[in-house]
Amino acid sequence: MLLIAGPGNPGERSSILYVLDLNGLKYDKRLLSLVTGALAGISSFMSDNYVEMIHSFVVVNAPSFISTIWSIARPLLPERTRNKVQIFGSGWRNDMLTLAVPDVLPSYWNDDEIDVFKANVERAVTLNPAGYYKADFSKDAQLLTVAAGKADFISVSAQKEQLLKWSILSNGYFAYSVYFTDDTNNNDIKSMKSIYPLFTKIPGPMLVPMGEEIRCEESGVYKFWFSNEHAWIQTLRIRYQIAVE
Repeated sequence: MLLIAGPGNPGERSSILYVLDLNGLKYDKRLLSLVTGALAGISSFMSDNYVEMIHSFVVVNAPSFISTIWSIARPLLPERTRNKVQIFGSGWRNDMLTLAVPDVLPSYWNDDEIDVFKANVERAVTLNPAGYYKADFSKDAQLLTVAAGKADFISVSAQKEQLLKWSILSNGYFAYSVYFTDDTNNNDIKSMKSIYPLFTKIPGPMLVPMGEEIRCEESGVYKFWFSNEHAWIQTLRIRYQIAVE
């Protein structure tokens, strides 16, 4: 759930409050990697790029084992991110009322003691495991290997107005972005034009490919930059499919 708090007075800035409702969550050993991986990556990206906009990340309806997972995961998260996380206890409904007005909070939070939440928000539908991704992405993908402490490129030529589409799957954490240049031999990202956000930490290994597409604004060389500079030992393997249409 995402709440945006508008400015109360002229000159004040809006802020964003993320609320994670863990109602019905059951323990799974993969929860730790989820917290330190995907969720950490998203929260870190938001904090790095929109630090002044993020009010906090709030966890409600948390089962008892979350405190154990959090004690392990907390030191692994960027300080800026972990300082914005709040885990509310049994009185979380009252705690939420100190952060947001009840009109914007979901009515399914109401119980026999508190009946003030007004927003008509539906709970998320449970995803059937039968719908989980099962395709063999590697079958038609190419492979890029990046040594520990290094970065590398995949260069693709495209014309203006063409559609550049890609899907990637990695065996570990990596950073990546896409740049434009007229010179296919240019490997200096500082001299290139950035055409896609820089993601400094995408968690891996990935179970499902990450796909994206952009419309090319110029004719030239589009360079996909992949970094494994954070690693000391592990070689990064990026399996990718890139198409120009």
